[in-house]
Amino acid sequence: STLTDGAEGPEQAVSLVPGSGYAVIQSAISNSGGHAFHLAHPNGGGEPHLLLDQALYASASSRVDFASRLGYATSSQMAGLEVSVDDGQTWQSLYSQAGSSPESSFSQQSVSLSAYAGQWIRIRLVYRFVSGSYYGQTSSGVGWYVDDLVVHDVSTIQDQRLEDLGLAASYSHTPAS
Repeated sequence: STLTDGAEGPEQAVSLVPGSGYAVIQSAISNSGGHAFHLAHPNGGGEPHLLLDQALYASASSRVDFASRLGYATSSQMAGLEVSVDDGQTWQSLYSQAGSSPESSFSQQSVSLSAYAGQWIRIRLVYRFVSGSYYGQTSSGVGWYVDDLVVHDVSTIQDQRLEDLGLAASYSHTPAS
């Protein structure tokens, strides 16, 4: 299956974990459609990110495609894509870009997930401030813009539901060793 999100609709494939004080979905700069995600560091800290809402089962052909535009950002501000195999306890970087000259247009990025074939993974796009100087504005052209996010060839669990099996609320178990 394919999972997509371009910041266009009311239903999103990602949870937005922004810094405070600005709109993460904005309409001033986009690759296609009328909106894109915008991550910034208005308070100089934190790790604003876009977290895909569900765990994904990767295959040998799984990949993440997205349009990226890193605006005004210092070399201490890093845009990246990360994967977790332990439900977000730890993250491994698969794509990273440090700030330098502001990009005036979007570039297409494609990140393979083949190393995670046969595993359940979580994916996030994170904008990290390491230390030192930073651009703290949230105005147009400052920070990281992400649009047209597509995750290819992954499996998901659909229509999960919990049912009461009528079992006791507790039980006792004493292991042999």
